[in-house]
Amino acid sequence: MLDENEMAQYRGRKTEQSASPPGFHEGESSPVPKRHRIRRKLQKVGRSTLSLTLPKEWVDKVSARPGDEVALEINPDGSITIIPGGMEPLPRSASIEIRECSPPGEWFQDMITAAYRNGIETLEIKFPPELRETVWELLMNACDIVPGMSIVAEGQGKIILQCFTDVSHYSYSRLMWWLSTLIDGLFAPLTGEEAPLKGYEFRMKEVQQAYNLTARQCFQSLTDKNLASSVGITSDADVTSNIMCGNAIQRLSVMLVMMIRLREKEGFPEGIGDVFSELRTITKDAISSNISPGPFEKLGSILDRVSEIERKVDTMFPVGDKDPRYPCLYRGVISVIHSIKVVISTAFLKRARMEMEKRK
Repeated sequence: MLDENEMAQYRGRKTEQSASPPGFHEGESSPVPKRHRIRRKLQKVGRSTLSLTLPKEWVDKVSARPGDEVALEINPDGSITIIPGGMEPLPRSASIEIRECSPPGEWFQDMITAAYRNGIETLEIKFPPELRETVWELLMNACDIVPGMSIVAEGQGKIILQCFTDVSHYSYSRLMWWLSTLIDGLFAPLTGEEAPLKGYEFRMKEVQQAYNLTARQCFQSLTDKNLASSVGITSDADVTSNIMCGNAIQRLSVMLVMMIRLREKEGFPEGIGDVFSELRTITKDAISSNISPGPFEKLGSILDRVSEIERKVDTMFPVGDKDPRYPCLYRGVISVIHSIKVVISTAFLKRARMEMEKRK
């Protein structure tokens, strides 16, 4: 078990973690529709069978028809989850076993993140006792970027993680605005508006938190249509677009942090601050378009603005990444532009899906 010093250190690190988006408080009033509870009386059928009718709202939402199969999942608290036919529930628990021949490293943290995104609630970690210190340190780093995941028990060669985050508390649009705010803060030092912040790497971690929370919400909505409806995910196609968008924003945050470090080390040539200022505005518009996709013409104009900046950068660096003065800057700016293009592309996908639904 942990001694008092280790527990104090762990608690201190966990209090620094942002388990919920800034300004988001558990239980606060929210524009996100809450799950409704509908009461039904059990009816006796035959000698010993009990039955009940399904709410019409649920039947309409999942397009259920007589003869369709549904799966009933009995939860530990005694409640029952009804899953429409063709939709298998995601597993709620998983385990990771570490062996002496494969010591934990980056792959281990990636597996914890993947388990979180896929909706795992209880994660058991098994490991050789001699690796305890390494496993513990890696777990604390992993928990920094998965909101609500905490260590709840430890035994000989075993640690149990539990997730306490309820993704239904956050609408998809609110998570996107959170990401937009964080990315905007990372652009600021690159535009010359302010000196690079010492906490920009922590801000990048917050972007990872927001993306992981978004991915968890998306994967859970695949098998919980009530959740999907309450958080503003209207189709499985939305899930794909949302994950692509979040992943692109996460990659964008990594590139922006690299650019901030580069500016601190080598400085920027004249004009680059203006480029990042324009990209900052475009990124806001691109994320906003993912929340509420406008007509194709508007999305096309955003893409045209990005392409214009890309041509401008090519003019500033005629030999591209072979410029001896700034060998890494050109590649970095182009990578930022490509990530923004992916965000815009996901808005196009959403708009296309909306247009197809109109034609049905």
